[in-house]
Amino acid sequence: MLIRNVTRLDLEKALAEANKYFEGNVIFNRCEPANQKQTAWNVTLKVKSSKGKGAKVSHNAKFWGGNLRYLPCACWHAHGYFLDALPPEAVVHTAGHTVHPGDTWQDWNVGSQLYPVYFSELCDCP
Repeated sequence: MLIRNVTRLDLEKALAEANKYFEGNVIFNRCEPANQKQTAWNVTLKVKSSKGKGAKVSHNAKFWGGNLRYLPCACWHAHGYFLDALPPEAVVHTAGHTVHPGDTWQDWNVGSQLYPVYFSELCDCP
């Protein structure tokens, strides 16, 4: 995701705030400046342990049954808490959408019409 109008310190504070819910398991996979002034950042979140809090699970097991395959990606909830912890002036461009801290979290069907599964269902978060 591309996050504008923030500093690296803002991003680190937001990650620390989000990690209060995930026992410190969420980390940056990538956090690189997207411009010379370092006011825009390319950010990707992942988890230290795929079986820890905030980890995403494979969507196949949700509608085909069987064992859950844990992924090293941060889940929908981890991203939501991270985005909400950003300063109010932040602008986030992700998945073809523009969001701001405090906006309602958008949930999308990542399955199919026959076997729908939503981002919010792809983790063990309560």
